[in-house]
Amino acid sequence: MIAYNQLNNLNRTAKESQETNKNDFLLRIDDKYTSPEIIKARAIINQYYIGTKYQNGKERRWIKDYDDKNQIEKKRIEMVSEEIKTLGKNSDVEKNSENFMYLLNFLDFLDFLETIAYFCNRKAVDSNQVSELLGDSLCFYYDIFKDLIKHRQKTIGKKMYYEIQKLVDKLNENSKRS
Repeated sequence: MIAYNQLNNLNRTAKESQETNKNDFLLRIDDKYTSPEIIKARAIINQYYIGTKYQNGKERRWIKDYDDKNQIEKKRIEMVSEEIKTLGKNSDVEKNSENFMYLLNFLDFLDFLETIAYFCNRKAVDSNQVSELLGDSLCFYYDIFKDLIKHRQKTIGKKMYYEIQKLVDKLNENSKRS
C-alpha cells in the first residue's frame, strides 16, 4: 500500500512538473514575441499592410473592385506577402542597409514561428494554447510569409519552414471543425 501511494505521488509530481514546463515554455514564447526584434518585424508588416489599403491618406482604387471583405483581406495579404518575397529575392538588398535589416527581422520572426511550430507538432506544447497566446496570428503570419517561404524552399531547401506549414494546416483544419 505504501508503494502504491508513493507511485501515485510520483505520478502527480511528474504531471505537475510537466505542466510547469509547458507553462514556462509559453512564457518564453510570449517573451520572444514581445522582443524588440519581433516587434520590429511585426511593425514593418503592419506598415506594409496599412499601405495596401491607403496611399497618401486615401483609400486605394483597387479596393473598389471587390465587394467581399474576405476578398479584400486576401488581396491585402497577398500584396504584403509579395512585397516581403521581393525583399528576400532582391540581390541588391545587402546594398540597402534598411532593407537588409528588414529582411533579417523577417527571417528572425519566421525562424521563431518555425521553432514554435516544431514544438507544437511534437506536442511539447499545445498548439491551441500557443495560438491563443499569439492572438490567433500564426495563420495570418504564415500567409504573410508564404511567398518568402516558397522562395527560400526553392533556393535553399524544400524542408525549410515545413513545420509551420504543417501546424497551420492543423490549425486551419481545427477551425473548420469548430
